Amino acid sequence: MNQLTTVINEIDISVSPERVFDLVSSPGLWPRWHPSSRHLAPGADRPLKKGEGFSEEVHAGGRKGNLVWVVAECERPALWIATATSNQGVSIRLQYEVTANSGGAHFKRTLKYEMTSAFLIFANTVFMRHKIRRESEQALRNLKTLLESGGPG
Repeated sequence: MNQLTTVINEIDISVSPERVFDLVSSPGLWPRWHPSSRHLAPGADRPLKKGEGFSEEVHAGGRKGNLVWVVAECERPALWIATATSNQGVSIRLQYEVTANSGGAHFKRTLKYEMTSAFLIFANTVFMRHKIRRESEQALRNLKTLLESGGPG
């Protein structure tokens, strides 16, 4: 018994696609804009390329966990995909798409996660997915603010 959840968020940001891409593909900077990302192992504070890995401590959907990530695709400045497994039996696929628009960049974040345990499926159905959706929405607002105020990038 597995449960797949998909969360898609999009936002326009008034900076170049390259600046957006370089920030979002630098996992070490995620705690600066994503409320679920708490700590990353050293070495992930730059744009990571296909095949590179990193680990992350998260507090997502009301639960703490540790993730081990591997970058699956990297096509600067348009596409970055990473996959992760957690210490709690969750698998994740994160996709970042960046396109140019008249005001700068359009950023699309697609998070897909699969729960395998009955307990996590229940928790996800009752409250986790709703919290994760709100956290993802806040993350994109934070990202926009950070980049448009001249932050990293």
